[in-house]
Amino acid sequence: MEYATVIGGKLNMRTDCDPQAQRITQIPNGATVAIIEEGAVWCKVVYNSYTGYVMKKFLSIESDSDETVTLTLSRTCAEELYKALKLSLDK
Repeated sequence: MEYATVIGGKLNMRTDCDPQAQRITQIPNGATVAIIEEGAVWCKVVYNSYTGYVMKKFLSIESDSDETVTLTLSRTCAEELYKALKLSLDK
């Protein structure tokens, strides 16, 4: 799951992807929200017990690239992977 920080002041959470849709709540500047769906303009987010839509341009989306993945391989698989990587680097 991705997370984002609200930037630029209080952010209106709405019932739909429309600036005229009913406001559910206001999210304070600096608050963290969980992103359920990410679109080009709107994101569906969760904040406290509320779920709704916010404009993406008011979010600073955090990257998942810092996640660590642990993988366990058999010796045979590890050797095959090593050989394949070595061949691709030698080209």
